[in-house]
Amino acid sequence: MKKEDIEIDFSRVANLKFTCLEDCGRCCFFQAPVLTTFEINRALSYLKTLDNELLEDFTLDWISSLNLEINGSNLKNCMESLFWFWSPFQMQEAYGKIILVVNYTVHSMPSSGRCKLLNPLRRTCLVYPARPDTCRLYPFTEKTDTSGKTFVDLAMENCPGISRGSFNLDREQILELRKRGLEHMAIDIIAYKKYLKDNNLKINKTKMQSVKLQSAEDINEALQELEKNWRDSYYLGKKSGPSYKGKRFIEPLAELGMIPKHPLLTLWNENFEKT
Repeated sequence: MKKEDIEIDFSRVANLKFTCLEDCGRCCFFQAPVLTTFEINRALSYLKTLDNELLEDFTLDWISSLNLEINGSNLKNCMESLFWFWSPFQMQEAYGKIILVVNYTVHSMPSSGRCKLLNPLRRTCLVYPARPDTCRLYPFTEKTDTSGKTFVDLAMENCPGISRGSFNLDREQILELRKRGLEHMAIDIIAYKKYLKDNNLKINKTKMQSVKLQSAEDINEALQELEKNWRDSYYLGKKSGPSYKGKRFIEPLAELGMIPKHPLLTLWNENFEKT
């Protein structure tokens, strides 16, 4: 039986009422949906269709929420940064002080844990029609119990839309989103593994087993500091340089042309080369 053909139990949510409340946005804080390259490109394509006035309004709300001075320079740079809304999520360490980005997540603002694409004042999503599939399923998610049984359950029990309206994600929709997600995830995994093989990159398996979580946390903290310094430099004119941990990033999926390279990681690597 193929993974996409696994029987899924809907009994836990079968009679649950739900509606997505207007201007809520609670689920857009401190969440980390993993993005496939398909989802990244879908959101990027949608962003490119938005007119400059809409992007500027969104950006003005963003800057206002940070209590920063608004001027032409930081408005322009903040608008440009909307087009790198994703961040490294899972990483592997390779020999040679190399960090390989396996996949990505929606970028969260370091100061608040808010999704970069959520309007901080109006609580609306900038790319709602092109939002990730995980967001489309909220507050529902797929889980597997200890016996291996797969079922649909609540991903967020305190969602204020629960017990209101009607259940608006039927079985067919959930199964279709699941199937599409698995297909796109498989494409990314195959491409990632092929890149490692073609470039003879060896994973430092023994070290990853002992420091996997710690390394990920360290890198995440460094990335957040890097963005903070980037933001301070553009918005406030500070001269603080980016922080890094003495390792170089490689983005296999970007190297293959499946998505653009991440600007902050490019900046990170440029500073790494200077040391």
